[in-house]
Amino acid sequence: IVERLVDLSSVFAGCHYCRPEQRGSASLKAVYSAVAGRDYDGLFISDGREANVYYYFLRHGFPANYDASPSSMLEELKAYCSQDTEAMVRIIEHLYEVV
Repeated sequence: IVERLVDLSSVFAGCHYCRPEQRGSASLKAVYSAVAGRDYDGLFISDGREANVYYYFLRHGFPANYDASPSSMLEELKAYCSQDTEAMVRIIEHLYEVV
């Protein structure tokens, strides 16, 4: 599988294809917003750093003062990861349309 993986950032980082809406960024969120007009607004977890922290909490325990349940946090992580997956699919579809 690894041999078939392609890092899409190389397409956008090298400006082989870029749009002004990206403002020079090749991040997944910038590209997704530029090509699909969608974003991560409305999600509890809105970036990868937050996702990593909450995943760590799920694996190793939440701080004592944290009031969210592990099951609700798992659902929030699933929503964030689902959005990332959707973004990658929409970006690939857009690239196929352009090419």
